[in-house]
Amino acid sequence: MKILFLILLTSATRATTDVEKFLSPNAVMRQLFEIFRNTIKNGNNENNVPILDPFKILQNELNIHHANMRLFANITNGVYSGLGDFQLKEIFFLKEELAIDLTLLFPKLIMESDNYEMKGYIFGLFLFGQGILRFEVKNLEIKSKVHLTLSENGIATLIGKFENPQFSVRKILSNTEFDGNIDCIINNIVKDVLAAYITRFNKYILYTFSETIKNYINIFLDRFDTWRIISSLR
Repeated sequence: MKILFLILLTSATRATTDVEKFLSPNAVMRQLFEIFRNTIKNGNNENNVPILDPFKILQNELNIHHANMRLFANITNGVYSGLGDFQLKEIFFLKEELAIDLTLLFPKLIMESDNYEMKGYIFGLFLFGQGILRFEVKNLEIKSKVHLTLSENGIATLIGKFENPQFSVRKILSNTEFDGNIDCIINNIVKDVLAAYITRFNKYILYTFSETIKNYINIFLDRFDTWRIISSLR
């Protein structure tokens, strides 16, 4: 991993006409994202990062309480996959603001478990039941200007804040057991309604959870020696 970052640092600080396009700040940022993708899929012992795709949790309790969203779920043997298959559709490095404008697409995210217990609602859509869980999110696209900042140890590049974040979901598929009687009905409702609901209220969702999302991402980013690369692009 250190060798990869050394290559990036060398690329970011050299400047020759023949390779100007390759060494552009946007190209360097794309290479960083490829390193992150490789780490998500394969883990990295040097940086103490486990494999995150697929990400397995033996027991996971989810408890959300907000005005339009109340959800409790207890998930056993949960598996989350698809995070490392993201597509970096657009990225622009804004050196004056120390920020990046980016668009990320996750073609397919899957959440499944051996057993779950869930009850609650999301924007008026009731979700409840117990049994085997499987949700598949199709084409989750995220856009935002991401302001960058230096970590406390002076080594890593972290997210300072998201500016005007938004996302959309094309479809959510469910093959989940609810009560054994109306599984097909609820799964079809999820398929027809949930993606549209979540997309419609995407800004509210991100306003509510952006700090939590930022903190989780920064835990990952804080393990990498990237500030010298970012600062060399300015």
